[in-house]
Amino acid sequence: MSNMPLVSIVIPVYNGSNYVKEAIDSALSQTYPNVEVLVINDGSTDGGKTRESVLSFGSKIRYFEKENGGVSTALNFGILNMNGEYFSWLSHDDTLGPEYVSTQIKCIQKDNKDVAICRVGVINDDSEVISLYHNWNIPLFITDKPYISNMIWIYACCILVKKDFFYKAGLFSDRFLTCQDIEYTYNVLHYASCAFNKSTQGFRRDHSSNDSKKDTIIALNKRELDELFADILKNKTIWFFFTKHGERLSILKKIFYLLTVSSCFKSFNQIDVLYQYPTLNKNLLKFFYKFSSSFIMILRLKNLILRYIK
Repeated sequence: MSNMPLVSIVIPVYNGSNYVKEAIDSALSQTYPNVEVLVINDGSTDGGKTRESVLSFGSKIRYFEKENGGVSTALNFGILNMNGEYFSWLSHDDTLGPEYVSTQIKCIQKDNKDVAICRVGVINDDSEVISLYHNWNIPLFITDKPYISNMIWIYACCILVKKDFFYKAGLFSDRFLTCQDIEYTYNVLHYASCAFNKSTQGFRRDHSSNDSKKDTIIALNKRELDELFADILKNKTIWFFFTKHGERLSILKKIFYLLTVSSCFKSFNQIDVLYQYPTLNKNLLKFFYKFSSSFIMILRLKNLILRYIK
């Protein structure tokens, strides 16, 4: 790997003329000098407004159009057409800080990892930062595993990953319309070695037209999450959440993880799915759930105290 590998920022967009220019501007304003920006128009139906907004950047970006197929298909199109050694997804209504790529690459090279994950902030319609997340209290040896994505907020657009990752984990699944980001996060933490960038470099926009706020999308998201968790439990077993790819767990680690396993699911209210897992006793799971809640709270309190002592 060169000291400044090419980074591809892929922006899928559908009827996004209201925000896509700002997203592209943030991608083009990186202090890191070796970046390409790919914009994938996923069959927008807004009378050419999205196309016009994106094409105003001319040769500064690489522009593609395809038939509408959903976010996953647009991301996969970008991955297959990117030239970079590293991939980063940027939603058309989100933005990146100017140091996003440089700090991510620095973390990867410093720790010799495949992936860097930065913190996320939230912006409003006027691009004002309205909140920051400081809940990165990662307990003991659960770091760098899928479990951790339920304990801290890992945002999919804050992940910079080697393109090679997709040869191991596969491309984005087009069966999900709302939770492809969650599946992606789990796969990154399972299949790749990760460094955690503790600076806030990604910004998720919270606005009234967010699809995630619509009742129909909320219901679909719940169904898809049920399907995702059930599929993992059936085909990859529960240990998927606590291991890196190919890792074998000792008996002591399995006991520890079982004592905290319910916290892995409560973030998305998936405890009912866990109850259906055939080899785990429901009464024991209820005990684990109550125990783990207290256990995780103690660990977070300890880390919080240590942070302020330092």
